Parts: sequence; structure tokens; C-alpha cells
Amino acid sequence: MNRNYWLFRVSEKWGKRIDFCKENNLIYCGWNIGLSSKTPKEVLIENPWASRMAIKFCHIQEGDVIIMPNYGGIAIGIAKKKQLREDLDWKDTLNVNWLTKWYPRKDLSSKFQSRLKFRGTFLNLADLKSDIETLISSDFVSLSESFNQKIELEREENIKTIAEHLNKRADIYFQDVEFEKFILELFKINYNGFEGFKNDQRQEAIDGKDLSLTYAIDELDLFLELNIQVKQHTNKASFGGVFQINKSVNDDKNTLSRNILVTSGTVDDDFKKKALETNVYVYGPEDIAKMILDNYSDISEKYLQKLNIINRLTIIEQ
Repeated sequence: MNRNYWLFRVSEKWGKRIDFCKENNLIYCGWNIGLSSKTPKEVLIENPWASRMAIKFCHIQEGDVIIMPNYGGIAIGIAKKKQLREDLDWKDTLNVNWLTKWYPRKDLSSKFQSRLKFRGTFLNLADLKSDIETLISSDFVSLSESFNQKIELEREENIKTIAEHLNKRADIYFQDVEFEKFILELFKINYNGFEGFKNDQRQEAIDGKDLSLTYAIDELDLFLELNIQVKQHTNKASFGGVFQINKSVNDDKNTLSRNILVTSGTVDDDFKKKALETNVYVYGPEDIAKMILDNYSDISEKYLQKLNIINRLTIIEQ
């Protein structure tokens, strides 16, 4: 789109002019020499004293973008028709379709903020075209907020990608025992301070858990214990893992224990609710994916290679 970008500063020496502009969808100036209806040549012939600043009003075209400084922020609009308003004390008027009537100055780029220090009435801001068009296309979401929204969107997409990858298992190079060891490391990283071990098969058959993690709070004479059953499932998860981990019982009065099923099989809210009725917390593929994404840089290289996910992730450059 071929359009220009104008800073149009409305003086408030004679009242709340900015509010009037916003409320009446216009912008105006007080030279009153026909700037809204005449060419620059005609203006100068009739008013030889007219300044270059005043003449710039004549160069604003319908469709141009208007930036009006506005109480710690800016208003942004699209220029419409010029009009000589005999009913106003400032007659040279430009109708404006305001896209936003206030956008915080602090959220603008440093270059943009610097240009707003200009104290004249008009200033061509063509060099800020990219900044201005980005604001308009983002519906005036701040640049930092826009980046955070993009981060969050990409995060959700990455979680979905990892979860599907875990569930399909087509290109994951874990044997069951290796996957259990990976989950042990992941929990230790994610829940900092826990120490743990992997059960041997004979002990697992007795107490139903593949992994055990503990955290001691000596001052309170308290132990936190996580008993974990790990399943590599494709498609839907089996409830058998819930029954297995329910074998884990710790009656020590100084131990707060939680039984957990970690599965790569898909689980829904009903599955988790039903498991929780038996005091089992379920971590499905999405939950594992979130932990992987949040702790990616701390995961051992050997497990990252077996996960084989790096080429599937969307990376945002900051």
C-alpha cells in the first residue's frame, strides 16, 4: 500500500483540543488560511508569510496514516477528506478514522519514541513505516506482548508435536528400561531437589513402581515421596498402569507419598479423574512434553538423541 505517515501534533495551549479530535474523528490546526481546500501554490500566493510547516498540511492525502501524540501515548488513524469547517475556531480540518485513540508511548521502539520528541506540528514518519504497519496489523498489541503471544502459540504447537511424537514412538529410540531412566532424570530436573532410583524388576513386581523419588525436609522431619509407574504406550493409555502403581503403599507417618502413572499413551480428563479417585496422578504425553520443553537445555545429550525431536520443534528467534 502506497501511503505516507504523518506525525500531527495538536497544540493544547487553547483547551482540550486532543480530546475534541478523538471525540469528533478529526484533526485540525489553527492557521485558518485554507490549507484544507487549496494547493500549496494557492496558499503561498494568498499568504506569502505562510510557513513550510503549515504547507505540509496540504501534502497529507486521503489514506495516509496520522499519528497524534496523546497524553503519554499516541492515537493512530487513517486520513479521510479535508474540510474547511466554518463552524470551528480552527477551520482547516482533516477527518480521521481512528484505529486506536491511545497506545502507550513506552511500548514503542526507542527510535519511535525519539521521533515523538519533535515539537513541530507536522513531521513525515516514512522511516517508521515498518513499526507503524506492524502496530496496525497486530491490532495494537504491544511488541513485547505480541512476542509473548507468539512464544505461547509456538509453545502450544511444540507441546502438541512432542506429545504426538511420544505417542507414536516411530522415531523414538528408547527401550522400556531406558525410557524409565529418562523419566527419572526428567522428574529430578523438573522437581529440583528430589533424589531417586529405578527399581529392579523383582521389586517392581512387589510394590508396583518403576521409580522412586524422595525429598527430605530435615527441619520438619518430613519426607516427600513420588512413586512412579512408567508406560510406553501407543494410541490410548491402559488403566493397568493405575492398578500397578496402587500397590505402592507407605504408612510412615513422616512420609507424604504420591502415586503417579507416567504414560506416552493418550489420556483425557475422564481418565485422569478416574485415576485420581484411586489416589493416582496421571502424566500423559502432553504433560511429559511440557516438562521436556521447559527443561530441554538440562536434559542429557544421550536422551535428547533418543528423543529425536529437535528437527520437529519450531524455534523462535529472540
